[in-house]
Amino acid sequence: FETHVFSNILAYTAFSISWVSSVMYVFLLGEIQTKHLGFFYKRLPSLQTLDQINGRAASFGLVFLSLGLFASSMWAHQALGRPWVWDEPAFAGALIAWFIYAGHLFARLVAGWGGKRAAFFSIVGFTLVLFTFPVVGIFFPGKHSFAN
Repeated sequence: FETHVFSNILAYTAFSISWVSSVMYVFLLGEIQTKHLGFFYKRLPSLQTLDQINGRAASFGLVFLSLGLFASSMWAHQALGRPWVWDEPAFAGALIAWFIYAGHLFARLVAGWGGKRAAFFSIVGFTLVLFTFPVVGIFFPGKHSFAN
C-alpha cells in the first residue's frame, strides 16, 4: 500500500513539474515569436532547457505511475483477492493518465515531437489529470471517494 501511495505521489509531482515547464515554454515561446522580449525572456531558462525538463519530468512520472499502478494491483490482489481493480474509478483515471503520458513519450521518441507539441501534450495531460481525480472522488463511489 505504501509503495502504491508513494509512487503515485512521485508520479503526479513529476507530471506537475512537466506541466509547469510546459506552461513556461509556451509563454516564453510567445514572447520570442512576437519579438517582444520582456518579462518571461528575462526570467526563464532557455526553450531547450524547458523542453528537457518537460521530457525528463514526464518520463520520471510515467515510470513511477507504472510502478504505482502495479503496486495498487498487487495490493488489491492481497486485500481483495483480485489482481485488478477495474471497478475502482480512480484506477481508471490513473490508467487514462498513463496512456496520455505514454503517448506523450512515444511521440517524443518515435515521432520526434518536442518543443511546442510536447508542451501542449503535457498541458492537456495534466489538466485532464487535475479534473479526473476530483470528479472521481466526488461523483463515483469507491476506495478513493471523498464520501468515505
